[in-house]
Amino acid sequence: MPKAQTQKLPQAAESSDRFRWRDWIVLNGTVFLAAACIMTVEILSTRLVARFLGSSLYTWTSAIGVVLGGISLGNYVGGLLADRFPARRTLSLLFILASLACVTIPVLNNAIGTWTALDSLSWPTRTFLHFILVFLLPATMLGTMSPVVAKMALAIGRSTGRTIGTIYAWGAIGSIVGTFVTGFYLIAWIGVEASILWIAGVLALVGTFYGYRSWIPYPGMGLYFFTVWLTVSSVSTAEELGEKLGLRHPSDESVLFLEDSHYQRVSVITVDDPNERWMVLDSLLHSQVNLSNPLALQYDYENLYDAVMQQVHPTRDPVTAMMIGGGGYVFPRYLELVYTGSTIEVSEIDPVVTEAAFQVFGLPRDTKIRYFNMDGRNRVTDLIRSKGNGEEVPEFDFIFGDSFSDFSVPYHLTTLEFNQDLHRLLTDQGVYMINVIDMFRSSEFLAAVYNTCRRVFEHVYVWAATSLDAQRTTFVVVSSKMPIDMTQVLTSLRTQQVFQGALLSREQLKRLEKTNGGTILTDDYAPVENLLAPVVQQTKRANTPRIIREVDALINDSKLPEAIARLSKVLRTHTGDARLYNQYGQVLAQSRHVERAREAFERAVQLQPAIAKYRSNLGLASEELGRDAEAVIHFKECLRLDPKNGPVMNSLALLLATSADPAVRNGSKAVRWAERLVRLAGRSNPQALDTLAAAFAQSRQFSKAVQTAERALPLAKSSGQSALVQSIEKSLELYRAYTPRIRGQ
Repeated sequence: MPKAQTQKLPQAAESSDRFRWRDWIVLNGTVFLAAACIMTVEILSTRLVARFLGSSLYTWTSAIGVVLGGISLGNYVGGLLADRFPARRTLSLLFILASLACVTIPVLNNAIGTWTALDSLSWPTRTFLHFILVFLLPATMLGTMSPVVAKMALAIGRSTGRTIGTIYAWGAIGSIVGTFVTGFYLIAWIGVEASILWIAGVLALVGTFYGYRSWIPYPGMGLYFFTVWLTVSSVSTAEELGEKLGLRHPSDESVLFLEDSHYQRVSVITVDDPNERWMVLDSLLHSQVNLSNPLALQYDYENLYDAVMQQVHPTRDPVTAMMIGGGGYVFPRYLELVYTGSTIEVSEIDPVVTEAAFQVFGLPRDTKIRYFNMDGRNRVTDLIRSKGNGEEVPEFDFIFGDSFSDFSVPYHLTTLEFNQDLHRLLTDQGVYMINVIDMFRSSEFLAAVYNTCRRVFEHVYVWAATSLDAQRTTFVVVSSKMPIDMTQVLTSLRTQQVFQGALLSREQLKRLEKTNGGTILTDDYAPVENLLAPVVQQTKRANTPRIIREVDALINDSKLPEAIARLSKVLRTHTGDARLYNQYGQVLAQSRHVERAREAFERAVQLQPAIAKYRSNLGLASEELGRDAEAVIHFKECLRLDPKNGPVMNSLALLLATSADPAVRNGSKAVRWAERLVRLAGRSNPQALDTLAAAFAQSRQFSKAVQTAERALPLAKSSGQSALVQSIEKSLELYRAYTPRIRGQ
């Protein structure tokens, strides 16, 4: 062989090796990206489903199971394809199809989440089925790549074991990177839907890389970019179609705040009255507030908190209080306003929740409440450590545990060790109150919390904040170092409102002691999800904020029959939701089914008697049906709950002044309410003055009635209220004839 030729052969071999190493790196990078995308989709799946079904052990179990099932199925299918078709072209097609499958995720998630056919299923079944319908196909497509990549890697000619091991290793590394990048950065950075599109884009680019010489990837890339256009474009057609497909959030003026945090989706919406606001964490309505009356507590357990506090500190002196879980900061704000001068701190793990409270939920930026955006256990541990080091730390009169979110229970806030730390932080007369959701007929979780508290605290009481017969009941476990006269607490609750809860009797507490063999929750053993399993399996809970907004959209489109049918169907299986009954009553009232509307409002009041709006609606329906005596009762109760409600005050005063029922008419009371109304609304408000004039006439003070009506008339004319002008003119004729105004005459 010539010398020149013998020198070229090693160079050719070296060039071939470089080519193979480049292929080797590309293939391992491919499996790395595919695995990272799988883990990203798995994590994002739990956040998407949580918007409809909340977050629980069932959510994560279903997510992991369905994704693993899809990967397994995909591995099998991918192996079959790898043996039958050219690897490079097959891999290009699989990546493109996986990209398109990911694009369908938000569309399917929105469709399945609002599919009413699933409402009747048990919670675990519905959760599992939701994951299968939305995520099985994307997970399967993402699982098809590894066998094809493995075959391509083996074709390079390296040893089989080393090749397969390296492919598996880079797949595992990709899974790790995808998990951390998604959980720590991606969701909070660009949001869940954008993350899904980002993953779809990566998959589409890889598919194009492998198939750029053929036509295969380009239709898929075109469809992907069309989807992105529907998601981000400001063109009205794109916005409308994107909203219908669930690719973008509908433009909704009722949504005041919307952001994905590291923990959940946080939104704040308005309902009817712009001052009435709801904070929704994923699918759970977590807090309610009326900005015009922040002292009106909306939840029974909050009123129970307050009643116990009044019993322990009846003078409303300043207290030192800790809230574990801030939510909408409604109760801490209440403490700040009522127990003036108090030292209040809140541990709220999600800083986005705190920011939402500042921006739109009524918490002023200059609040004296100290807030810590950290886990409540960590805050307590820090205080205990500082106390052990001889540093000065606060001793708390009250500690409130309000950090449970639907079926997702932070078990470390229920354990014996945590209770012992709280006991060390309380004063000698300190009280710890924690709210617990359970079913009384099973009471497995409640019993464990009760028995754990009894191991630490000298006195433990259990209250049902709502009816024991309800499908799910909110309980408040009250633990203290000193005895508390709970009979006085019950008296206080029933004096202030219609309280449907109860203090558990000794016999009922004895039953709790024996439930689960007296289980004690510890840091080593706290199976809270298992203890709550009976509740979850029996729950058929509606996603109330979503349903209310859907029905509102139907009402705005003048589709009242469809709105009635939607709510009627939901309420057949979700009979314990006062908000849905209230909306049902409103739709029925608009459709002139007033008697049915009154029944719906009455049910809402029975379920949540402390909500002023429900009382107001029930009063208006009763008045329209001629049940004036009932209407007066409901209006008065509404004003007790919301003393500055001008429209209700006007309705009450006018009813007392002009009712056709002589047993209801009361001139002196009408004058007192009407004068309060004028002070509230102002002396230039023609409606308030007209009501005051009617009250004066009913109390036989006709000269005052005429003077007041004459003052109201030009104000009504200048404000363009033609119907009110006509009413005042007719009333003036009566007053000048010394005749009071009576409805229907």
